[in-house]
Amino acid sequence: MARIRRAVLADAAAMAAVHVASWESTYTGVLPASYIAERSLAVRHAFWRDRLIENDPAICIFVA
Repeated sequence: MARIRRAVLADAAAMAAVHVASWESTYTGVLPASYIAERSLAVRHAFWRDRLIENDPAICIFVA
């Protein structure tokens, strides 16, 4: 059974990898390749890192 918990900063890299892989597998052939490429691992890592650093109490981010 999967364990669900609040995401922490150390999760940002793995979250970015899943995010990029899911966009590539889902939208290749549907969206322009340039649009998909903009969602690079570095960009997504920065995105998730920033969200987790903000620690906004109105936003709950969980991982399984």
